[in-house]
Amino acid sequence: MAKSKKVSRASLIRKAVNDFLNRHDRTKEAEAFGLWGNIEYQDKVRSEW
Repeated sequence: MAKSKKVSRASLIRKAVNDFLNRHDRTKEAEAFGLWGNIEYQDKVRSEW
C-alpha cells in the first residue's frame, strides 16, 4: 500500500493510528460527558476533601 501511494510505511502507520484515535477518543468523551452534571453533588463531594 505504501508503495502504491508513494509514501513511507511510517507515514501510513502514523495516519492509521491518528485516524483510529480520532474515532475512538471522541467516544470516550461522549460516554464521560455529564458524569459530573449535578453541581450540588459535585460541591458536596469536593467539600469532603
